[in-house]
Amino acid sequence: VLTPNPATDNVKINYTTTNKDEVALRILDISGISIFNKNLGVQQEGTVTIPLSKLASGIYMVELKSGNEKVIQRLIKE
Repeated sequence: VLTPNPATDNVKINYTTTNKDEVALRILDISGISIFNKNLGVQQEGTVTIPLSKLASGIYMVELKSGNEKVIQRLIKE
């Protein structure tokens, strides 16, 4: 879950997974280029806050991956 969305300064990502695998977070621009990567370790749930000040306004994809589970949500940066 992304809050707030649209976001200006920071976005908070809440996640829960059923896997006991490494959790990886990526933010991709609209052309599919990875612009932010963060390994969150082996956690089944958590919250991470990502600063957006260095990103240009636009639409991004936030990908959260754990084992064979993958969730992608659209993020709008104002």
